[in-house]
Amino acid sequence: MTLTQKVFALKNIAPFDTLSDAELILSANIMYEKVYENGAVIYNANTPIHNLLIVINGEVHKGDSTVNSAPLGLDCVINDDIMDEDIVASGETTILYLSKPHLLTLLFECPALMFGFLSQKKGVNNEA
Repeated sequence: MTLTQKVFALKNIAPFDTLSDAELILSANIMYEKVYENGAVIYNANTPIHNLLIVINGEVHKGDSTVNSAPLGLDCVINDDIMDEDIVASGETTILYLSKPHLLTLLFECPALMFGFLSQKKGVNNEA
């Protein structure tokens, strides 16, 4: 996935959709990509998670939930906690990974991202 493809993918995923083009380029540049086949375990429950996982293409199962086009693990990454459910690819799935140090830097440098995550957590819809 090229930098441009990452940027366009992030433009469609909240809260990254609130960022300027320059902030999106910065964000995309520090993320790495991994593609998983159907049924592949992306994350094993009860193990430390050190990266925010952003579902770019496809979907994953987290417990009984199906997730597509969304960040996963924010609270666990920030709080050095573990998720209590496996995350498994459903079909071919592309994930972008954002390490905790990079995530914290982005939250500091891009306040819109921090507010976007907080709004999502509280269930506030930021559509204009």
